[in-house]
Amino acid sequence: MENAMGKNNLISLLIIGALFAEPAFAGDACLQHNRAKSWRAVDDQTMVYSDRQFRDFTVTFRRPCRNLTLGNAVLINRHWRGLMCLAPGHSFHVTAPGRSAATCVVDSVQPAM
Repeated sequence: MENAMGKNNLISLLIIGALFAEPAFAGDACLQHNRAKSWRAVDDQTMVYSDRQFRDFTVTFRRPCRNLTLGNAVLINRHWRGLMCLAPGHSFHVTAPGRSAATCVVDSVQPAM
């Protein structure tokens, strides 16, 4: 009985460890919301996001993103929070003073080369 409990505890610890290690397995491809620092537009379908460790990520959108290249553009996100990695399917509202907001859906997130 004692051996079975020890085995169950070990399995539980391995599962918990794997859950917490997930960002490590994601490697450099994980841009967590709480670590995001700044962004710049490359063109109307691509931006480079930098994190607090000075790593750059190339984010591409499914379609051209209206307002993205404006110097006073503002990104607003509703679903990317906390420890979540930015991923395909997440969306931003991109707006600028005097312009209507555009919804831009992420197609890919890759470590910048």
